[in-house]
Amino acid sequence: MHAAILLSALAGLAAAAPRPQGIQFDVVDSAAIVPEQGPPATAVSEMVSVDPVAAAATVYAAVLANPTDVTPTTSKRSLDERNVDVNAPCAVQPDGYGPKTIPDTVLAFKANTNYSQIALAAATPQGYSLVFSNLDGSCNANTYLGLTTMQSFDTIKCQELCDATDLCAAFNVYMERDPSVNPNDTMGCPNPSSIVNYKCTLWGSGVTAESASNKGQWRTQFQVAIAGSNGMLNPHNLFC
Repeated sequence: MHAAILLSALAGLAAAAPRPQGIQFDVVDSAAIVPEQGPPATAVSEMVSVDPVAAAATVYAAVLANPTDVTPTTSKRSLDERNVDVNAPCAVQPDGYGPKTIPDTVLAFKANTNYSQIALAAATPQGYSLVFSNLDGSCNANTYLGLTTMQSFDTIKCQELCDATDLCAAFNVYMERDPSVNPNDTMGCPNPSSIVNYKCTLWGSGVTAESASNKGQWRTQFQVAIAGSNGMLNPHNLFC
């Protein structure tokens, strides 16, 4: 969706300006496409600032300056202030409110039926439709708008955050196996004990089961994993 807005704005800029010799306008199109994205691994909370016209102007100016540069331009993120420096080696992470799994292994986390029960029992907010439920992946797409870590699997709270966010059309609520401290080989915490976070991500387009492709990642020797992922859509908020 945002890529379409950028392309529209670029088209208007291109029509209003002379076409200098040697500019490859197909480069403008490719540069305006934002790659798939989602929250950073260490993010606790963040909102993305979106200004399509300004972003389009930036891309166009970059191409004018160097017509042969085909490096994609991505949107910048503005992070909320954090209470702790979660990026410091072995820094204690904000404690998760989700139920922990014993034994503390990825296999046990994925097999824990408690997470499935939580996801399947969650309410679908009025005006929204349930697109997918209880998946083992979180959403990853080019219309990412922000992340909030919650104290429960609260789909109503996530819906309220979506309704209060410009361009938000859908949200994803899930449980994530995260490290209790920021893993670091050098400082002696490569594979710490886990915590479980309830996470809510907001999206500017529809979510699908196929877009729930983030199955987790490795942070040093610690394996992040996802469980109980639900995606919900408000069709009235979709923009063409």
